[in-house]
Amino acid sequence: IGIGGTMKIDLLPCPFCGSDDIAIDCDSTSDISWSIDNAQVYCNGCDAASVTLWADKYSKESCDQVIENVIKAWNRRM
Repeated sequence: IGIGGTMKIDLLPCPFCGSDDIAIDCDSTSDISWSIDNAQVYCNGCDAASVTLWADKYSKESCDQVIENVIKAWNRRM
């Protein structure tokens, strides 16, 4: 999965159902193209979801970091 053509993302399958139908959901209330309020990874197979992480929507670095951290949270297997 690529976001904005700048980031390569590898998401592991769902730890609950094994589905590869995984998506990153980013909500935004800003009209800045890269700005997000929060991000979450979820499984379209069983509706499992990662934690929702929030960003400072006016900081591109914060938005990029939130996406990276939510992916790390999803991929973490305990």
